Amino acid sequence: MKSARGRLYGVKRLLSAPRRAARRKGFGIHSPFAFDFVRRVIAQPCAYYAYSTIDREAKTTHGSRSRSRLLFRVSLYFRPKRIAISGNIDDSAKKALISGCSSAELKANCDADLWIINSEAMMPREELNRCIENGGTAVFTHLKGNRDRREKVTGIWHDHAHGMLFMGSDTAILVGLKHLPHQRFDVWI
Repeated sequence: MKSARGRLYGVKRLLSAPRRAARRKGFGIHSPFAFDFVRRVIAQPCAYYAYSTIDREAKTTHGSRSRSRLLFRVSLYFRPKRIAISGNIDDSAKKALISGCSSAELKANCDADLWIINSEAMMPREELNRCIENGGTAVFTHLKGNRDRREKVTGIWHDHAHGMLFMGSDTAILVGLKHLPHQRFDVWI
C-alpha cells in the first residue's frame, strides 16, 4: 500500500510528464551545454555504429538495451580515462561503456572520470564528491520507486556549487564540469 506521500509524488510525476517530454527535445533549455547534452546524449534520434552490437549483447545477457545505449553515448561524449562501477551492472552495459571509449579502464572503485552507480550499490559519497569536484560525471541507475536514493542524488548535487543534474524517472546524470552553472533539469531519460 502506497503512502499518501508516495501517491502525491506519483501524481506530480504524471502531471509533469508533458514538460519532461518537451525538455527531452530541448524545449525550454537555454544553456548551450545542456541543450547539446540533451540532444546528443539523452535523446539522440539517430543510430550509432555500435547499436547493433549493443542490442545483440543486451538480448543475450538479458540486459537493458536502452540503458546500454545511454551508457554508450555518455562514454562516447565524455571520453573518460577511468570508469568506476559501483554495484553490479550487466555485461552488455560494460561492453557498451568500452565501445564508447575503448581506451578507458574499468575499475571497481577508484578516482574516476565517469562513475556508474547501480541501485543496489552503496553510494561512495566522498569518492563521488571528489569525482564531481574534479569535473567528472556520475550516472545513477535504477532510481524508479526509490525516493531515498533520488534524494541522495539530489544531495550530492547540492554539495557542489557547479554542475548540472539531469534527472529522469529511473536514471540521473550528474555532470560536474567546473564551467557549468548549478542547474537541475527534469527530463525524460
